[in-house]
Amino acid sequence: MKVLIATPLYPPDIGGPATYSKMLSKELPSYGYEIDIVSFGEIRHLPKLIRHVVYFFKIILRGRKADILYALDPVSVGVPTAIASFFLRKRFFVRIAGDYAWEQNSGLYNTNESPLSFARKYKEYPFRIRLLKEAQTEVAKYAKKIIVPSEYMKGVVSVWGVVKEKVVVIHNTPDPIISYKDKKTLRGLLNFDGKLLISAGRLIPLKCFNSLIDIIPTLRKTYPNLKLLVVGDGPEGGFLEKKIEKLKLEDVVILTGALQQDVLFGYIQASDVFILNSLHETFSHHIVESMSLGIPVIATNVGGNPEIIEHNKSGVLVKQGDKKELISAIRKVLDDTLFQKKIIHGAKERVKVFGRGRILKQITKELQ
Repeated sequence: MKVLIATPLYPPDIGGPATYSKMLSKELPSYGYEIDIVSFGEIRHLPKLIRHVVYFFKIILRGRKADILYALDPVSVGVPTAIASFFLRKRFFVRIAGDYAWEQNSGLYNTNESPLSFARKYKEYPFRIRLLKEAQTEVAKYAKKIIVPSEYMKGVVSVWGVVKEKVVVIHNTPDPIISYKDKKTLRGLLNFDGKLLISAGRLIPLKCFNSLIDIIPTLRKTYPNLKLLVVGDGPEGGFLEKKIEKLKLEDVVILTGALQQDVLFGYIQASDVFILNSLHETFSHHIVESMSLGIPVIATNVGGNPEIIEHNKSGVLVKQGDKKELISAIRKVLDDTLFQKKIIHGAKERVKVFGRGRILKQITKELQ
């Protein structure tokens, strides 16, 4: 069976769709699938409207011999691929890892509501946002099958008016984790022996790095040598730098910028706790990766996070926006050695659910 995968990103691009499409192109042939990739990156240099038309014709030309057209988002590649599948009379699948209209609305208008809340009242928003919402909804309704990474995202898509029965949950699976040197060696390379917290993600308001930085002075009263690493880049970088300077934390909170995956894994393994303080997450690779590396994880009890972490068994879930609860959770993980060992062991068992072999079997079953 031949599958044409339409993806917004493909290596050397960095991002979820790039990782996912590369995994499919590498792994699915061993299950008897022939894979062809059409990346939007091939035509991104063209003017906006022209690039979508050119991409549509690329799908038409290369989709003729395919049995399935599989789009990895519902808008940028989803719309042209859905239209192409109609003319080619091919089966059309779509993967929806997030609400694109909600993401655009959050970025443009700095709103803090969840995708579920947004889905219920999006008609109140500007024309551009409503248009994006209608486009992704029609693509989802047209698809034969919709793949989502979490039960939470299935709930969001169902609110769009899509038939629940054709929405299938297949969790993300991280790249195979390379175990680096032990923590003591890594700390030696960093020339650091205090408490080390780490967080990662795009530097945008939804990730709430701002409020994470706010609690560092309080934690430093108990742990004078504590430091925080924030890995990632994004539009909020300048604001966070000014905040760090204002709080006189220049030597305490380090914004590393974007890092290659192997470097990020090394930093995570050198840390004491990985913290994800987001307002929303569909399904976090960073949580699963940190759990796999044997690092305790504290995350907000939002979106798909509770589908990964079993509270106080394989990690700690805290109420979003509750700084006191977050501080308390960090202190417990840092101070209670038995609890720390318990959640590390629980996490290593838990991540087996997201193993690559298991996830690939689910994907191939749905592509039949």
